[in-house]
Amino acid sequence: MAFDEAHGWRDQMFGTHAAFFDALSGLKSTQEVFALLRRLGFGEVRQVLDLCCGNGRLAPELCKIAQSYVGVDVSTELLELALRRYKHLPNASFVHCDARHLIDSLPRERFDLVLRNYTSLGYFCWDSEVEMLKQCSMVASPGASMIVDSFNGDWFIQNHHVKRSKDCGRFRLIEDYRCSGSGARVECEWRYVESGQEDVVISFRLEQYNVQRVVELASAAGWVVREVFADYSDVLLSDTGVVPERLVARLCKPA
Repeated sequence: MAFDEAHGWRDQMFGTHAAFFDALSGLKSTQEVFALLRRLGFGEVRQVLDLCCGNGRLAPELCKIAQSYVGVDVSTELLELALRRYKHLPNASFVHCDARHLIDSLPRERFDLVLRNYTSLGYFCWDSEVEMLKQCSMVASPGASMIVDSFNGDWFIQNHHVKRSKDCGRFRLIEDYRCSGSGARVECEWRYVESGQEDVVISFRLEQYNVQRVVELASAAGWVVREVFADYSDVLLSDTGVVPERLVARLCKPA
């Protein structure tokens, strides 16, 4: 697996130490994703693209509502796990490719639903994020929808410094987030603590996205933002009185 050389932390998180990330993903229920899809009327779809699918944890449920499921990821380590676990699903396939170059591996205007769940905006620079959404538009059919979730930049501005610990069974994850004064980016550190082992520390930086910036990003890539929710709830972000940690946006490709 090879990401940008300047962003070696991705090689660590999703490559060298992918086993930790795999264990983490197993702790979080995916039912909130499917509850949102049902509320939005996606009880059945033809072709679904699971962008940055990782270990394929969404595949079993997505295969129940889709005629065809395609999961893509650049991590060979996580894709190997997905293939091993879900190769029995007759309508599922997994493709190794960089999300910034989808059109090199996937057909144009095929998918009527694109998902980018549990992988925040801001892991890449603005230009790369725009290119990813443009690539998604190229492989999406006219009128298609895309569901994107992300850390909420306004939440980081409000909290400024967040440090928390999560018990993950055989190891503990300590997350440390420090927001810049302007809120434009967050310095992040994930520390995996396992008894009898040296701590694994992965440091990275996130560019932050609030609703306005998500709208600007979508527009730059040819998408239109239809709705933005407070996390995976059925409450529109504009209707809530609190600032949620995550936001979930539904984008639409013009027909």
